[in-house]
Amino acid sequence: MRVLRWMVVALGGVATLVLVAAAVAYGASEYLLRQTSPARAPAVALPTDAVSVAEGSRLFMVHGCAGCHGPAAEGNLLFDEPLIATIVAPNLTDSIARYGAGDIATAIRNGVSPRTGRTMLVMPSQAFAPLSDADLGKILAFVASLPRAPGMEGSVSVGPVGRLGLLAGQYKTSLQLVEQAVAPPEAPDAGASIGRYLARTSCAECHGADLGGASHPEGVAPNLRIVAGYQPEAFTRLMRTGIGMGDRKLGVMSGWARAYFSHFTDAEVQALYRYLHDLPEPVRR
Repeated sequence: MRVLRWMVVALGGVATLVLVAAAVAYGASEYLLRQTSPARAPAVALPTDAVSVAEGSRLFMVHGCAGCHGPAAEGNLLFDEPLIATIVAPNLTDSIARYGAGDIATAIRNGVSPRTGRTMLVMPSQAFAPLSDADLGKILAFVASLPRAPGMEGSVSVGPVGRLGLLAGQYKTSLQLVEQAVAPPEAPDAGASIGRYLARTSCAECHGADLGGASHPEGVAPNLRIVAGYQPEAFTRLMRTGIGMGDRKLGVMSGWARAYFSHFTDAEVQALYRYLHDLPEPVRR
């Protein structure tokens, strides 16, 4: 009986420690999820001419906005693994009408929710922070031109595994990604600077803000110095069709290229290649 009593006491102690550890982990992860930013994006002018709105539609595709928010900006269930997280990208036609272009610009560039002011998850603001006012204004003008569609309201619910991932640094909040972003190497000349801008705002979401590669749940996105191994024609084929050298299919990159990067103009593909082909090794902190 004495042994059984001690076993009960020991198990009770273990259970208490588990509960305390769970409470500490929850509190620490909740602190990360409740982080806010006082910064606001500068006012962005929204053009009203048809040419600019059409260009905004193209940029909406180029930068992958449709991949998360849907082709009509109606919102989308992005991730549904309750132990990790359930994440819904909001209906942008509703959001821009409800909050206005200024708050949406702040959400895009700073990674914070216009509704709560807290950090978002998954929103790749580390890539969108460098968007020019002109490009961001055209994207928002396109969204504002869309008919208000029925769709999903944005929401985030982080499960226990996801919270542990946040504490371990496996997952990052959007605000963390913005604050920790390291810019890629400068362009050697004005011509390549266009390619650098395109790489920062289109490639950084997967390959890291410094373009040096990054790990994701879907796999590892390589250092973009890999482009040095491509000839111009092969790189153009990759961006248009998603087919890599040796007729390889490249997983996420293949689908992303066909759906979004295929909307790059020929001049943009050439500028991107010019910058990435001679990309020096990024300097990491």
